[in-house]
Amino acid sequence: MEKKRIIKTSGLFILLCVVAFCAEFYYANNTKNIILPEKSEIYTVTVTNGTNGNTTTVEESNINKIYNDLKNISLTKVDNEDLSGWNYAVDIETNNDTDVHLVFVSDKLLQYNNNTYKINGTSVLENFTNC
Repeated sequence: MEKKRIIKTSGLFILLCVVAFCAEFYYANNTKNIILPEKSEIYTVTVTNGTNGNTTTVEESNINKIYNDLKNISLTKVDNEDLSGWNYAVDIETNNDTDVHLVFVSDKLLQYNNNTYKINGTSVLENFTNC
């Protein structure tokens, strides 16, 4: 009787370990950060308002803040959907052809490298309204 309980407990423990490992593997492979060029390679950042089409070149004094905010965004990949409309687009141009194009569909959805991501944590969208 005691032996059966030990076997059941061991089996349950192994099953829980496998589930935890799979969950961690899934999360690690679906969570990422935006890959940005080195700050020194950036020569212009342009923000386009998706509502009215206004385009603003970010002043150099604000590039560091936007860069740091973008660098700290954690993303989780979601299924690509047919999305209509967007709030802001951010174009980062560099002097070595590693330009980055980001489309903030909403304060919680970002399109980046032809994929759609959920923004984890606090949105940085309000930073672009002040550009």
